[in-house]
Amino acid sequence: MIQRVITRATALESLSLRFLKVLLTLALMLSAPVPIRAQTKDDPRPASGQAALVLRDLQGREQDLRDYRGSIVLVNFWATWCVPCREEMPIFVSLQKRYAERGVRFIAVSIDDPKNKEAVSRFARDLGVNFPVWVGATIQEMRRLGLGEALPATAVVDREGRIVGRILGPVDKRDLTKRIRWLLNAPSPLVDKISEAVQDDAGNHSHPHDRQRESDDARDRNDEGDAAGPSHEGHEHGEEHQHGGVGMEGASLVPS
Repeated sequence: MIQRVITRATALESLSLRFLKVLLTLALMLSAPVPIRAQTKDDPRPASGQAALVLRDLQGREQDLRDYRGSIVLVNFWATWCVPCREEMPIFVSLQKRYAERGVRFIAVSIDDPKNKEAVSRFARDLGVNFPVWVGATIQEMRRLGLGEALPATAVVDREGRIVGRILGPVDKRDLTKRIRWLLNAPSPLVDKISEAVQDDAGNHSHPHDRQRESDDARDRNDEGDAAGPSHEGHEHGEEHQHGGVGMEGASLVPS
């Protein structure tokens, strides 16, 4: 009898030890730090404050918005069936031609079905699009960039890759030109210091940004295209601007 009790006690003790080992293992696993995956170029999730977009061009090559860092980029979402998109595209073509040498880049992002690549290509060819066309976008990409669910919609991205403006609905050429000029003439501390040192040595105190603004002003006065559409004085260049907007006249809702 005594031997039987001792055997049972030994068995219970062995079971308890195994149970404690399992609990200890689980506790160690739960308390271990979870590794955080480092962001790579293949990771479409944006870093804090950065705009991220990874799609393919008409040739099927992967394109990444982060590769445009250092340029001012205007990302326009459109579709072949969107009438306002067709009407505003010549504005982008004109401004791309005008500001390409100063580091301004336009990207036309189509939300058409990827199977309609030929229609997208024909649309771009007919309108003389002189900048990259990306395909395969969806409403999710528009939402991720804060552009809502209506076309057309345009994000303005600065040289650091940050979205500094959004235009919901068709753009106004004069307003968009002012946004671009503001970003082009925004002071860069390092460049300004070098420029000022050179000017002091040469005895020339005219700031390069001032000279460029004067040149832009003269060009704007001679640009007949800027005469079309109302002026929007007083808008902050970083604010969200609506010429159409979600569900408003002048914008086309994206079918779900």
